[in-house]
Amino acid sequence: METMIASIVAYLAGHLSKNKSIKDFINEFSSATVTWISPLFLKADGTLEPDIKKLAANTSSTAKKKRVETLLISELEDAPHAEAYIKEMYEKLQAKNSADTRIIKNVVYGTIETNGGSSIVGDNSTIINRGNINIRDLHSTKLDLDIGSLK
Repeated sequence: METMIASIVAYLAGHLSKNKSIKDFINEFSSATVTWISPLFLKADGTLEPDIKKLAANTSSTAKKKRVETLLISELEDAPHAEAYIKEMYEKLQAKNSADTRIIKNVVYGTIETNGGSSIVGDNSTIINRGNINIRDLHSTKLDLDIGSLK
């Protein structure tokens, strides 16, 4: 459950970092979830609760995220039935994240062999190669090139 809460808070921080409204975030969920989560995030007058306000002011702060996570965990202790709301939020945000994921294209796995010629990778990206281009994996890419050979 704590992993789900951490994901929800991370999404919330990202939402707030784009200067988006907390109300827009809350309204993505069912009315039961909105009824439960709203008082945790918003005061009766519609302004942000202190922990949410601090997170909005510093969305990259690990400590601010942890405070909001702790708030949600504490509320779950008081209202165990709210676990269903956390699950709903998590599942909806996961689905939204999947829908928002951009497809990366023009990724080459393996060796580009040009035999001294040129190679086109993707949308009109030309590589004129006089040396070797070794691509190992997504985390460790090694390019052995003559810098003057790139256009």
